[in-house]
Amino acid sequence: MSEILLIRLASKASQPVHWWLFSASDRLLFSGQLPDAAALASLQKYTPGSQVIALVPACDLILRPVKLPARLTSKTRKALPFLLEDEVAEETAQLHIAVLAHEATLVHLAAVEHSVMQAWLSWLHDAGLQASRMLPDVFALPEMAAGCRWKLGEQHLMRQSRWQGMVLEEELIACLPAEKAEPWQNPAQPLPLRAAHLPAATLLQGVYQPRSKKTARPGVWRAPIGLLAAGLVIGLTIQGLEALSLQQQQTRLHKQMSSLYHQLYPGNRPVSDPWRAFNQRMDDQKVHFLPLAQALDSLLAAPLQVQSLRYAAAEQQLQAQLSGASAVALRAMEQRLPAGFSLRIAEKNGVSGIATVYLGRKSPRQKESLPAMSDVEKMKWQLAAMQAAAAQQSADPAQESNIAAVVASTREKAHLPPVPIVQKGQTLELNYASPQRFSALVNWLQTLEFQHGIVTQLVELTDKGQGNVAVERLVLSGKRL
Repeated sequence: MSEILLIRLASKASQPVHWWLFSASDRLLFSGQLPDAAALASLQKYTPGSQVIALVPACDLILRPVKLPARLTSKTRKALPFLLEDEVAEETAQLHIAVLAHEATLVHLAAVEHSVMQAWLSWLHDAGLQASRMLPDVFALPEMAAGCRWKLGEQHLMRQSRWQGMVLEEELIACLPAEKAEPWQNPAQPLPLRAAHLPAATLLQGVYQPRSKKTARPGVWRAPIGLLAAGLVIGLTIQGLEALSLQQQQTRLHKQMSSLYHQLYPGNRPVSDPWRAFNQRMDDQKVHFLPLAQALDSLLAAPLQVQSLRYAAAEQQLQAQLSGASAVALRAMEQRLPAGFSLRIAEKNGVSGIATVYLGRKSPRQKESLPAMSDVEKMKWQLAAMQAAAAQQSADPAQESNIAAVVASTREKAHLPPVPIVQKGQTLELNYASPQRFSALVNWLQTLEFQHGIVTQLVELTDKGQGNVAVERLVLSGKRL
């Protein structure tokens, strides 16, 4: 194909769609903006002889690197959804997870809800278009040492590294630290978005992989009836043998799961359903500070403002004192609550406009809705998830001897000042009485958890205005199941 048609789909069908047509030498030939997804059919005139690549908003995706206990194989691939459970409000079975790249045991993932993925593909299908690839829109920006930021409509696209990026609305850019990404400024090339910048990856994997068109040979349909009958007999025989072995496979897998459960949690009495017991254990460890803080941020809108925050892992909830807490504002906050979270408003003072709210994760978990699988396939998937958890537990990167060193080195990279650290085994305690940037603090805690397995056990923050907070108390510990 000599030309490439880039189509940047929106989050909703009613939002504008941008498109660009590039030559084989990456020269921009045509570009434009459609009012909505219903107008996509007008691009059919550019598709003959062209490769269609769909770009989708990175704000609708989760882009995350995860570390596997072993190299990526068909077995470890089944455990990938399990590794994202702590970072998403939805059940992982509702997510389509694509592997963008893998380097040894480090895997770069993109996750998106099946409903969103299906909506994008239906817009293209209804318009008579078929995308050969689908990628996050930020991957079409150039890789730059300091990051690259470019405004498209009312949104800002940011590429932070080869496999990381985000999309922010106009009103959120003011909250972004200046050093995060410089705006695109290059008069010689006013359009930074290029097909040539896209990595060799795609979201169209698994059930969404494009089907190749194959032409059937006429002779296939004229096979002798005798061969057809023989094939049916062989097929029925094989089917019968498989049915006989199903029970044996299920029994063997159940024994493996029971053995692994008692390896993870020794000293417990036998359980009839090891997968259910394992999930109950994981639910107790699932409530982390960062997902709760991100959920609270999505609930806040003017005039609500956070005056103080308190999180304790033992309580499994985030406590926040809010100002500007009118009845209307609190009702709107409840209506914006994401799925999978619970919100309790404990104290309201109508005169002062102060309210105390408690944010947590819903429990127990909803019944999982895995894709269509046989009982044996489902048990294999469950066993792989338990094996990944066991390997992660035995290969915890945060060892007692180096936790303090990891915290100190990452703190310095996050441009946070040094403070005295009190270490007790796997636990560290520190505080910042002087105001610190809240964004820098959250980025640091995210680095500790995602890259080093060090999680927040307790944090108490007080707002100091202009995006600054005082850290009254912060307790960190090595991640454990």
